[in-house]
Formats: sequence, structure tokens, C-alpha cells
Amino acid sequence: MGATPVKDAAKTCADFADTYLVEVPDGLRLSTTPPFLVPMITGGQDIAVDFLTAKPQSCLYYTEDKTSALLTMLNVVVHEYSHGINFVLSAQRAGSPLLNLAGPMQVPLTEGQAFWREWDFWHAAADIVGHSGLTDTQREYLKLYGQTTCEQSRAIRAAQLETYIWRVVRHLRAMCDVEVNMGWRTFVDFLDQASEQTGLTEEFLFGECFTFLAQPGYAPAYAIDGIRYGQLQQQAVAKAGTVKDFNTKASAMGFYPWTVCDRKLQT
Repeated sequence: MGATPVKDAAKTCADFADTYLVEVPDGLRLSTTPPFLVPMITGGQDIAVDFLTAKPQSCLYYTEDKTSALLTMLNVVVHEYSHGINFVLSAQRAGSPLLNLAGPMQVPLTEGQAFWREWDFWHAAADIVGHSGLTDTQREYLKLYGQTTCEQSRAIRAAQLETYIWRVVRHLRAMCDVEVNMGWRTFVDFLDQASEQTGLTEEFLFGECFTFLAQPGYAPAYAIDGIRYGQLQQQAVAKAGTVKDFNTKASAMGFYPWTVCDRKLQT
């Protein structure tokens, strides 16, 4: 897997997604993180702007020195682009600007989608690797993982592992949020135990968990609703729907309380 420019990889992922996974609207912009924002942005971050106008945009920043590994870069691009698609489609189609206002109600849906979208991408690659009769879009997407079927298969397994690692991290963030903010454990005690049980360094865990303590409830919604979103998607597909139709509907309906989102996504 040689070096692939981030913008090239992002375009390939977007083309693949637009065909098979979710409608990709205009208005998504990708650029490197400006030096003055690097301390505030880890691997990447999506920032929605102009979303109360007729031309909403979503700016995806990626931090090059933290996303140099191809699979990490793909994970960041897929995750953050999912947010951007959600923000732009909701601004264009939800029917009221009130349904696209930035606020806590965004968190369960957009973070749940982004959490699950990482799974969608590697799983979609696993479904087509080694098959004949692929479209040009499918072949170009698989090339991100290697030139031969053997290389692609190994890289897809590595992408699966990457996704699982980040799921562990996100569930650790959720546990940290609950245990520390509820006063059940100090942050230092949490880091000690989490490091011992997972083998991850305390330095790494500190960087991944500390920021979220300032937003109680964010990390649990992120992880728990991501799993629920995946269940709803699988149920929709089992009823003869498509992944793309379900994801596009979810991305375009606006931000309701999660219980309402859940109900709407079951119909």
C-alpha cells in the first residue's frame, strides 16, 4: 500500500460511497489543518458552516502528521466525511433550519452514523474483494487497499482491526465519561485500570479521553447510538431496502431527539 494523497483517497471513497453507501452532496471541502488549529484537532475534524443558507458547506480538516498511515487516514476521512454529508444534506432537505442547528441533539445521530460508517467502508471492501465483474468505481476503491487480491485482503483485515481498535477507544471514552463524571473513580485511577486491562499506554488514553470529560454524555451517545444505528441499518436492509437509501434518509432528515430519530428510522 504505497503512499496515497489524502485528497485522492477522499475522492475515491466519496465516489464509492455515492454509488453504494450514501448520497454525497456538493458542499464538502477537504483541506489540511492550519497550524494554529492543530492543537485543537487530532486526526481530523469536520466543521459545518453556512448551514442556515441555501448553500451549506462542511469543511473537513485533516492533520497530516497524525494521519500518515493509509488505514488511519482512510478511517479519519470516512468518519469526518460522514459528518459533513449529514450536516449538508440536513441543511438542504430537513425542511426547517431549526432541524439543523448545532447542538446536543446532533450528537447521537451524526456521531452514530460516523461510528458505523467506518464499518460500512471496510465491510463493503470485504464483500467485493476477489470478485469478477466489478465496476470501475469498485476497482478504484479496492486499489486503496493494494494492487493484488492478496494485498487487498490483508489490508482489509487490517482495516477491520483498525476499526475494532477505535471501537475499543470509543467505549473507553464512554466508560471514562460515566465513571469520572459520576464520581465513581478519579481520572488517574481510570487511566491506570484501563491501561492495565487493554495494554494501551496511559499517555494514549489520556489524549483520547480527557477532552470528552468537558462534555458529559457525549462519549456514551457516540458509542451506544453508533451500535444502535448499525442495528437499524441492518433491519432496513433485511426489509429489502438498500444501505444507500437508509443512510441517505438518515443523513437528510435533520436532528431530532434520539428517540424520535430511532422511531423515524424504523419506518
